[in-house]
Amino acid sequence: QGVEVEWTKILPPGRTIPLPTYAFQHQRFWVSPPPIRTDAAAAVPDQGRAGAEFWDVVDRGDVQALVADLGVDAETPLRELVPALSEWRRRRDQDAMTDQWRYRVVWRALRPTRAAATQGRWLVVVPSGVAAAQEIAGQVADVLATVEGPARILDLDAAAPDRTAWTALLATHTDNDTTGIVSLLAMAHDDGSGVGVWATMVLAQAVLDSGRAWRLWALTQGAVGTGAGDPVQNPVQAQTWGAGRVIALEHPGLWGGLIDLPSTATGEVIRRDLAALIVGRSDEDGDGEDRGGGAAGGRAEREDQIALRHEGTYGRRLVRAPSSGKPDAWRPSGPVLITGGTGGLGAHVARWMATHGAEHLVLVSRRGQDAPGAAHLHAELERLGARVTIAACDIADRTALATLLNKLRTDGDAIRTVVHTAGVVSYHQVKDLDAAEVSRVITAKVMGAVLLDELLGDTSLDAFVLFSSNAGVWGSGSQAHYAAANAFLDGFAEWRRARGKPGTSLAWGAWAGAGMVIETGSGELLQRQGVLAMDPALAVAALVRALEDDERFLAVADIDWDAFAPTFTAHRRSPLISEIEEVREALDVPVVAEAPGKSVTELDQRLLSSDVNELFDVVLGLVREGVAAVLGFESADAAEAKRDFRELGFDSLTAVQLRNRLNTVTGLRLSVTVVFDHPNSEALARFVCDALSAKTARE
Repeated sequence: QGVEVEWTKILPPGRTIPLPTYAFQHQRFWVSPPPIRTDAAAAVPDQGRAGAEFWDVVDRGDVQALVADLGVDAETPLRELVPALSEWRRRRDQDAMTDQWRYRVVWRALRPTRAAATQGRWLVVVPSGVAAAQEIAGQVADVLATVEGPARILDLDAAAPDRTAWTALLATHTDNDTTGIVSLLAMAHDDGSGVGVWATMVLAQAVLDSGRAWRLWALTQGAVGTGAGDPVQNPVQAQTWGAGRVIALEHPGLWGGLIDLPSTATGEVIRRDLAALIVGRSDEDGDGEDRGGGAAGGRAEREDQIALRHEGTYGRRLVRAPSSGKPDAWRPSGPVLITGGTGGLGAHVARWMATHGAEHLVLVSRRGQDAPGAAHLHAELERLGARVTIAACDIADRTALATLLNKLRTDGDAIRTVVHTAGVVSYHQVKDLDAAEVSRVITAKVMGAVLLDELLGDTSLDAFVLFSSNAGVWGSGSQAHYAAANAFLDGFAEWRRARGKPGTSLAWGAWAGAGMVIETGSGELLQRQGVLAMDPALAVAALVRALEDDERFLAVADIDWDAFAPTFTAHRRSPLISEIEEVREALDVPVVAEAPGKSVTELDQRLLSSDVNELFDVVLGLVREGVAAVLGFESADAAEAKRDFRELGFDSLTAVQLRNRLNTVTGLRLSVTVVFDHPNSEALARFVCDALSAKTARE
């Protein structure tokens, strides 16, 4: 008889996971890998566009355009033309798929606003010994004093942050009228090792420890670029932008937002809009949105990622970025250096480089030939036609990296292409982070890029590619330090471009079977959150297309916005993703989910025929059934009516799922924040009863 062999994923040694049930219940739970979306024809709605363009060229009889598109000459025989047509179709399918994954950051002009006058006071925190920051702090304090009480300035030693001491200092320098804190700690002297961003995180920890309802804003200078004429001037400060996006997700009541000042900040720029952005805008200018920027607990409706420039004020937006045309094919022309080269991402890139003409692949990792699978990868790449060097080198060690690069030059192997995939992933909420963990995660990515840039100097490069992460683009819970490192890479690529050097940063989503999905076993969770795993072959194709398009920065991710957007905005609105059509649809229309069994008609009838208390019992039952369903409880009995949702185990994802179920069964349009606005099943049921009563009265 035949024997069928199946392969299943096992956990690496020494790693444990919590079981999703209780012992002795005899329920089996199997971890399933996320699906890989490879069916371009099914997934891409405008698949026929490329074919229409092709047949249009044929109908016109434009031979020159046809052969140029296929990459052949006019005398090519049919036996060679057919493979060329096949390759053309394959490439168009790839482009159609990966175009759906491409996003870029743009900046939208914001209208001028006036600050609302209030009675609060602000504390401006500044790094000791940084003259430029001290000057800006004085200007900020003066501006805030025009709409609130006199602002205080507090100097802190950013190079030696002390959580306990800083908590005590905040108590000393604030009073009951204190509204919030503006931090300039990102402007501390920093060589890229994370001094400024770590000081900012410690300040956030101190505010949390204080237990006070203060709103925290972070100011940077030159950390972001708003366009070709306004490039990134200080990528080190971009780390605070990455961390800030995560703090906003973890502590929405604490975080105010990020404001970047121009590299030549003047009092006029600061006076124009800063107070309105931080404090809240006047009723005469606004539309009722979250005024009084220091009030914790409210969900900010204002802009929270802002660039102040001499010519105006801009808000950060994420938009789709399909490929712009038909560029020349990109191919490696000399030795290629890949950091993290023996890891999953680096290996996929190396295979493509070997297949497409790389004469020498230099794969760098900490363990070199001793890395798992290194020998097999070495042999595979040689079979593909490349000469391969696998080197053990800590790229954050200047001496070790310089020795490696000098040896390559001496041997006649000067690097022409750099792909920096190396990195360290870890999960810790901001409140639990310490200096050692932040340094460990930031060093691998940041110092590696800095030293490669420095040691390669004026070497003529075909490409300098940085593998970033979408954690740094829009934030990812429990990854503030990782987001900081990746935000630096995005800014660093633009900073290199401003100096006339090649630089491309790609902020990746999830790769199937590689990278963070494998290292952390997070594939299933990411899929539930709407971050779908990309086929590595298509991801590499997206990398190559970005080089062909000469992109500076792209976010490349397969996102199910119907699932992602409601979860991402469950605690606070996000202007960042507001221009993506699928996001608007996901947030405006309730998602239909599996209902727990009561119809809208039945509820309406019960509402008309029952007294208020009976209706409440019905709705409370629905809420508890929904809680049990989304949390995986055996029955609604486990969903105690007065027990806090957070204690039961709710997070942003399950909160949105419960909201969707209630919308479906009641016909209401409850907000994505409804579960967090009402702390337990009883409170939520009373709110739903009131909403149903109002709905019936209107009808």
